[in-house]
Amino acid sequence: MALLRVCLLLVLLLGAGGAHAAGEVPLSVEAGVERRTVAVGDTFNLHLDLDWEDGVDIKPLAIGDRLGGFVVRDVREGVASRVGERFTRRISLLLTVFELGPMTVPPVTVVYLAPDGETLKAETSPVEIEVASILPDDAGEIRDIKDPIAVPRRWKDLILSYALLVGLAAGTAVSVLLSVKRKHEIQAALRTVWVRITGPLVKLFLSLLRLLGLARRGGAALDLDIEVTEPHLVPEDAALKELKRIEALGLIERGMIKDYYTLVSEIVRRYLERKFQVLAMESPTSYTLGALFEIEVAPEGIDAIRDVLEEGDLVKFAKLNPAGEAVASLLTRAREVVKLTGSPVGVDRQVESG
Repeated sequence: MALLRVCLLLVLLLGAGGAHAAGEVPLSVEAGVERRTVAVGDTFNLHLDLDWEDGVDIKPLAIGDRLGGFVVRDVREGVASRVGERFTRRISLLLTVFELGPMTVPPVTVVYLAPDGETLKAETSPVEIEVASILPDDAGEIRDIKDPIAVPRRWKDLILSYALLVGLAAGTAVSVLLSVKRKHEIQAALRTVWVRITGPLVKLFLSLLRLLGLARRGGAALDLDIEVTEPHLVPEDAALKELKRIEALGLIERGMIKDYYTLVSEIVRRYLERKFQVLAMESPTSYTLGALFEIEVAPEGIDAIRDVLEEGDLVKFAKLNPAGEAVASLLTRAREVVKLTGSPVGVDRQVESG
């Protein structure tokens, strides 16, 4: 009986040993590369081929940015495929190396859970590769860069360029000086051109309207354009001459009050421009008065100017209907502006002309 028990124990031990010898590991992994020689700085793939039995749970690879002397650029896992009773998968590591000579890719460890729940590890074998230089074999030391090519100077072109720049600068300076010195004369010339061009066009347009019956036919047309003052006349004489011409038009009798105020205001503004070199024609009344105050025009003169210009603005832009006394005294007040701000010569001439 004891002998029978010993025999059974030997049979069990032999059977267990044979089964372990014939069995397979739960997971195996092998590493390989497509080429054994790579250029420095180049990238190549390290393939990990995994083979495992059903029930094995593979953990993610614990790989950082470097694997030995290699830089890990990317990790790509393929799709698992079934082969018989086992599964296979390829994992590709994109590596870069910046050292020359023979290099060794260290083993990669794969952690997994066996079917019985035990945590196991599988490692790849090291992979030997050769890192070659990108320079040819007969290349010597790196040569320094060449000196810049000397470009011959074209003295003729340089002299002409500088002369042109100097000429442009001188012309600009002269133009600015002339425009500042003769500002009122230039403005008068521009207004002359404007009146000479627009006047005939307006008259032609009105004539066409009358021919078409769109404008009322009346007596002789009034010349409401303000004449550009002659350069030889002093500002006082030119203003008094224009005021006298406006008085002869009879605008009050014709009921053309707005035109009457507009013309008188423009005469006063043009007089101020020529007399004090301020931009009165294109500027608001408040700006004109401020500019006159800065050049120390007499207070009574500024009050007279304000009275005429502000009343003209109200009639022209606010549609003010002034009283008869204000309308009748407008020319007198405009002449008072010239008297208070002008030279005695201009005033004497105004008295003589009156």
